[in-house]
Amino acid sequence: MAEHTILITGATGFVGSNLACRFLEQGYSLKLLVRGDGSRAQDRVRRTLSGFIKQAVVEELVNSRIEVIEGDITQKNLGMSLPVYRELSKGVSEIWHCAASVKFEERHRKRIEEQNITGTKHILALTEDLYSGCLHYISSTYVAGNRNGFVKESDLSEEYGFKNPYEESKFKAEQLVRNHVKNNDVKAIIYRPSIIVGDSKTWKTTSLTGIYAVARVLDSIAKKCALGYAQGDVSARVRIPGAKDGNLNLVPIDYVIDAMVAISRKRENLGKIFHIVNPNPPGLPEVCEGISDAVGLRLELTDPHDFAKEPMTTRESLFIRNIKPYLPYLRDRFTFCEDNTRNALRHVAIECPRINKETIVNFIAYCCNTNWGMAE
Repeated sequence: MAEHTILITGATGFVGSNLACRFLEQGYSLKLLVRGDGSRAQDRVRRTLSGFIKQAVVEELVNSRIEVIEGDITQKNLGMSLPVYRELSKGVSEIWHCAASVKFEERHRKRIEEQNITGTKHILALTEDLYSGCLHYISSTYVAGNRNGFVKESDLSEEYGFKNPYEESKFKAEQLVRNHVKNNDVKAIIYRPSIIVGDSKTWKTTSLTGIYAVARVLDSIAKKCALGYAQGDVSARVRIPGAKDGNLNLVPIDYVIDAMVAISRKRENLGKIFHIVNPNPPGLPEVCEGISDAVGLRLELTDPHDFAKEPMTTRESLFIRNIKPYLPYLRDRFTFCEDNTRNALRHVAIECPRINKETIVNFIAYCCNTNWGMAE
C-alpha cells in the first residue's frame, strides 16, 4: 500500500462510499473493512464503487490502491484472526469510522446497539492496541435526542431522552469516543451531520431513509390509487401530522464530504466536534410541497388535533403506519450551532448549497425516475 493509506469502515454505505471515492480521487490508497467472506466483500465494494466510477477503473483501483478486508465491527478483533488483526492498521495514517445501523425501530434495538455501540468499542480498541494516527468518527446531530432549541457542538446530554434506539445508540457511541480520547493518547475528530440527502448537482443517492422513505411510501400510494395531484382536490391528498413552524435540517452528501475532508486536513481541528448542517434548513411545509410535486400526490401538513375533527382516511392510516419511525422528526424545532465548522471552513470555498422546494423535487424525482433502484 502507498504511504498515505486510509482505513474506512462502512465503505459500502452512503457516507462511506462517497468518502472512499473522494479519497481515491485525491490519490490515497484505501483499506476498506467490509462484512462478508472474501469474494462477497470484494463484490460489494466493486458494485458500490461502480455507481460512481467506471467499472474498468474500479477493477484497476481494486488491484492497485484498494485493499478489501473481510471483517465485522461487532466482533472482538473485528472478527479477524489475531495475526490479520495485528496487520490491519500497519501503514494506516487515518481511520474513518463510518459504519453504522441507520434503522430506527425498537424491534431492531439489539442489532442497532451491536453495530453502533459495540462496533465503536471495537474500533476504539484498535486505536488503543495498534494505531497511533487520527480517528475520524461520524456521529449525528441527533445525539441531541428530544430536546429542541439551540444545540451547541459541545452538547452531549441524555436528560431529554431519545426518539428511538438509533439516536440513543449514537449518543452512547459518541460518549465512548469522547471518553476514550480524554483518557488515552488518541487524536480524534467527531463529525455530526444532520439529515443527509443526495448530491446537490446530480441528485444521486444510495440511501432511502428520511424524506426518501416518506416519499417512497407516498409514491406507492399514488400509483396504487392512480391519483393525480390537483390543487384543492381533497381526494388527492394525504395528511401528515407535524409542526407547521418546524424545519428539517437537510444537508447534501457532497457538502458533507467536502466539509469533513477539509476539516480533517487541519491539525488545529484535532479534538473538536463539528456540526455538518444546513444553516438555512427548509421549513416542513416547503419539504411537503416538494415531495408532493415530485410524487404527484398532495402531502398536507396537519395539526395532530385536526384528526379528531376529521378522522384519518384508510389511505392516510396506511401512510402513517408505514412512516411511523419518522413522525417524531416532524415536531423538531432545532437550531444547530456550527461555530467550529464555520471557523474551520472560513478560508475555503465550501458552503452548504441552498435546499428549497425545487431542489427537494429534484432529490425525490431522481428516485422516482430510477424506480427507487439505487437503494442498497
